Amino acid sequence: MTKKDNPKPQLLKLKKEIISTFVDKNHKKVWFYPNCPKDKRLYPKCPKDLKGDGFEGTKDIIFIGLNPSTTEFPSHADVFLYQELLKHKLQNAHITDFLKIQMSNSKKNDFFDNIHEPKKKQIFQMNVKYLQKEINYLKPLIIVPMGKEVTKLTKLLCKIDENTKIIPMMHYSNFRYPDRKREIQTEIEEISKEYKRIKSIKQTKRQCV
Repeated sequence: MTKKDNPKPQLLKLKKEIISTFVDKNHKKVWFYPNCPKDKRLYPKCPKDLKGDGFEGTKDIIFIGLNPSTTEFPSHADVFLYQELLKHKLQNAHITDFLKIQMSNSKKNDFFDNIHEPKKKQIFQMNVKYLQKEINYLKPLIIVPMGKEVTKLTKLLCKIDENTKIIPMMHYSNFRYPDRKREIQTEIEEISKEYKRIKSIKQTKRQCV
């Protein structure tokens, strides 16, 4: 990736824009998957060996959750996700949420139950716009929606290039159930294999041009 093609400056600028929009104007608490261990000062409970670029990841694969919870980072589920991505050399994948605003489950349900209220509708549309920018900046080979709700929203509302593959997976918070943990591990492994396969084909085509 050349300096010219590096989407990181655009992502950092977008991050500031989102914070300015929701924190300064609407007094909402926003959250982004942190860059570990870079953000160690902000998240002192982060294990020393936890590695991952989080929202700042620039690899052309995107993992999308629905919304940030109100728990403190890193939860056991967060550690699990970062470790699994690292295991498969996906630590610099871009990890984000459809909604950037932290919500408890009850507030999230209320938000979507009343999505047609003018203020909630505006917030939702702004979040769709921000996610679309992330997709446009990264031009991902694969988009991985984590959970059924975000899979539906991503397919319905995002403009995705026909060459980008959407591979849904179970949300990683389900890792606390042994059988689902194994399923999630298998899903991430298969996603990693598919990413390498597509990347290899793309590189071969470039060499043939």
